[in-house]
Amino acid sequence: MIHVQYHLLYSLAPPAGSPPEVSSVASRSVTLTWTKPVTKCEVVNYTVVYGGQVMWGNHATLEVNSAYSETTTINIAGLTPYSNYSFSVVAATAAGKGEPSLPTYCVTLEDAPSAPQNLLLEARSDALVVQWDAPAELNGVVVSYLVSSSHGGEVVTNQTLAAPPEQTRFTFTVDGLTAATDYNITVLAVTTRRGEELVQQFGTSSGKEAGVVVYIVIGVLLGVGLLVGLVVFIYKRDVICKKFQSPTSGFRETSTEQNELAAGLLQTIKQPLKDPRELTTAFAALRSRSRVAPTDEAASRPNIAKNRYQDILPFNDTRVKLRGEWSTDYINASYVKDAVGSVRFIACQGPKPGTVPDFWHMVWQEKVQFIVMLTNCYEKGKEKCCMYWSETRKSTFLADQYVMTLMDEDQGPDWNERRILLQNDPSPAREVVQLHFTSWPDFNVPASEAALLRLISSVRTHDRGDGVSCSHPRALQ
Repeated sequence: MIHVQYHLLYSLAPPAGSPPEVSSVASRSVTLTWTKPVTKCEVVNYTVVYGGQVMWGNHATLEVNSAYSETTTINIAGLTPYSNYSFSVVAATAAGKGEPSLPTYCVTLEDAPSAPQNLLLEARSDALVVQWDAPAELNGVVVSYLVSSSHGGEVVTNQTLAAPPEQTRFTFTVDGLTAATDYNITVLAVTTRRGEELVQQFGTSSGKEAGVVVYIVIGVLLGVGLLVGLVVFIYKRDVICKKFQSPTSGFRETSTEQNELAAGLLQTIKQPLKDPRELTTAFAALRSRSRVAPTDEAASRPNIAKNRYQDILPFNDTRVKLRGEWSTDYINASYVKDAVGSVRFIACQGPKPGTVPDFWHMVWQEKVQFIVMLTNCYEKGKEKCCMYWSETRKSTFLADQYVMTLMDEDQGPDWNERRILLQNDPSPAREVVQLHFTSWPDFNVPASEAALLRLISSVRTHDRGDGVSCSHPRALQ
């Protein structure tokens, strides 16, 4: 009988002990102590089971882990900063593991954030506009960003920008700089600790150059005002005349600038109404008045397959030539001058699957900041433009050496505005804005001229006059 009691005494697993106590806590480690559970059995080891949730960023749930100790104390390292952890202790005897203790909860301390991401710098003569994304590892609650500039080792400006909760993209203007001067721009995030610095060298502009913004128009904005006016008249002249002349016309209720534009367009349309043959003659005369120039480079054997339409080819002398270490110098795109003779536009066909890398190489080469897309990717079951950007926010799209990330998208009734981060390592990343007009049906005209006017207004809002824009026009037939 005594032998049986002895056997049972040393075969029992231990009961649950008291919750562990936190004796010290840091950003990435915690030290715990506890007491041996009430048992006459010999405890051979302890297992500490822990898990938790990150208290910053996307508040991710942390994986459940365990650590072992042969004593009643342990230091657990490798934890995530500023996270809410629970810790339970399980004692084990020769018979096996016992019940876990009640949990103890502990929040790790904040740590220094990693460096901000995707830095973009826009140079002005006496200032720099700085844009960046929040760090990948916040390691706490970011309360502010420090933005400083230095020249020759001397700090020129040192400013603080508050960081509102949930904001991930920031813009800050560093003023009081000297024209045509190189600066080091430093940006870092701050929790309870200063974060890792992101440093970029950049120079202010001289203030003498006029600057060029080239709009890439995808789909042909060449003469788009005249073409739109003529085609709209052909298809909808009665509707438009009534709309312009009606006291309730939307144009009568818009800004002065739009009223003037509307009045001018109305006068243009009224003129041929007396004799419709005048409009037909004017439309037929468009091609005869167009400049005639060779297009044999676009029609050559190596390049012919890169053209979406064989009757829309760029002239030899105005086509965009791809430079640098690239497999070809050809893309179906042309430089377009503005009213004063400056190149501010590029008219480009909607990229084909095989020409998407060429398209992004041109955007990078020409320092394009703004893309106007006037065609949909598919219309009536036919591809009009290959999708050259990623569809979901924060996802990437690869085209040879170029990496495009869709940073944000604002969808409207007539067009979508996308903000794309263009990367070509090791060069600094650039931001490109795309306006995608979706209300222009194939072989037809937009349902509302007001939508086009709003698009033009949006283009003017984005146009700072210091970069290049590209447009995908569409065919009007």
